[in-house]
Amino acid sequence: MRTTCGPALCYLIALVMVFIARPGAAQIDKKPLLTINDNVDGTTSIAFAPDGKFLAVANGMDGKIRFWEFDSGTWHQLVLTHTSPPDANHMKIAFSRDNTFLASVRRSAKGQMRIWDWRNGRELAHLDDLVVASNLAFSPSGRMIAVVDAPNITVFDVREKKTIHKLRHKDGGNVSWLAFSPDGKKLAVSGACFRRLRIWNVIKGVEEKVLLADTEKGCFTDVYWNKGGESLIVFGLDNTISYWDVALGLIHKRFDAIPGPGPAPVPLLSFAMSPDEKYLALGTAENQLHLWEAATGKYSVLKNYSLPSFSADGTLFAAVVTDQRSAAIRIWSFADLCAALK
Repeated sequence: MRTTCGPALCYLIALVMVFIARPGAAQIDKKPLLTINDNVDGTTSIAFAPDGKFLAVANGMDGKIRFWEFDSGTWHQLVLTHTSPPDANHMKIAFSRDNTFLASVRRSAKGQMRIWDWRNGRELAHLDDLVVASNLAFSPSGRMIAVVDAPNITVFDVREKKTIHKLRHKDGGNVSWLAFSPDGKKLAVSGACFRRLRIWNVIKGVEEKVLLADTEKGCFTDVYWNKGGESLIVFGLDNTISYWDVALGLIHKRFDAIPGPGPAPVPLLSFAMSPDEKYLALGTAENQLHLWEAATGKYSVLKNYSLPSFSADGTLFAAVVTDQRSAAIRIWSFADLCAALK
């Protein structure tokens, strides 16, 4: 006898299936290709240059941005200095996809954003007196940059050197995470205390859609668009990873990001997604990196690491050592790390 289910029941069954227990974690023990030991104390952000020739390393304490040059195997002579008020203790950096610009924000009571022609060290534009400027994102073309100006978002035209929009967020708390859609027309915005993920049309400066978490503990944190622009990969405060169909406003896949026996989830602090969208790297408050295979939910663990970063071609993976006895940045062949998942 053949049975069928209605759309609502089928959706519920599919959602239950993605919560089936995951296999246990394997401890990754692959040796890195490179370990950088000097000039890494106080690192709060790292980013591969899109051409793969440099790793930018930002020190949130002294405002210095240094560049490790892979060809020479040493630090490049260029050092950018992002000055800021004395209460700043965190800096975030990002490259434009075309490798032309580097942007930096320093978080303080009066935060600052700087845009650099990083090849020659020249500052091209800046914004001052931002409120808790903790994050930023370039549009895919590099023409715009969105900056957290909590509780709102400033959208800045890089070439015209002017503010295009001040997006007034409606949830009351501080915005923390933002991401441009692949076509550069939309901006997804969230914060750790929000149960709503808001999607803005950045061309018109208007809110276009709101996605609502389906549980009280499902507050959104970090967010990524998939390459096609039809889905959002969203991390929740309850340590779940959800794949949202943007058009329907529904979750089509979800799994626990940090499984464990404890009564409370371990907070997630840092995130990265591989360029092919097959792997997710999640840094926890326990100083562990969980490297997930998105299709299966199988994961491996790097202990005493944070701040994961993938190179633009996906061949390299970097992370910062969090063991207080030593400071270092380590870089692996990502293929070697993936072998631990097989």
